[in-house]
Amino acid sequence: MSLSTHVRWALTKKSPGIEHVSFGNFVRELNLSDQSAASEAFALLIGSTAIRSERRRKLQNAFNEFSDHHAERFWAERNLQLSSEVTAKQAGATSQKVGV
Repeated sequence: MSLSTHVRWALTKKSPGIEHVSFGNFVRELNLSDQSAASEAFALLIGSTAIRSERRRKLQNAFNEFSDHHAERFWAERNLQLSSEVTAKQAGATSQKVGV
């Protein structure tokens, strides 16, 4: 997806008064699995001048907090989730092949 798609997502109001743009929501919304690519894309998003400067500052501070204190656990859980989904799909395909 392009930066303009990411910005449109960020500018779309989800719930009044509640910030929906977070790194975790961004990764889940775009179904990302590569940590460095996701971080780079999110950095581009929150650097976009299409987002008000005060909001960009808050998003950057929240991203810094996430990176410093929550990233390791988030990615461990994300990788486990994705691995479980792949395993379930493989098991389903195997079951279909053997006629279970």
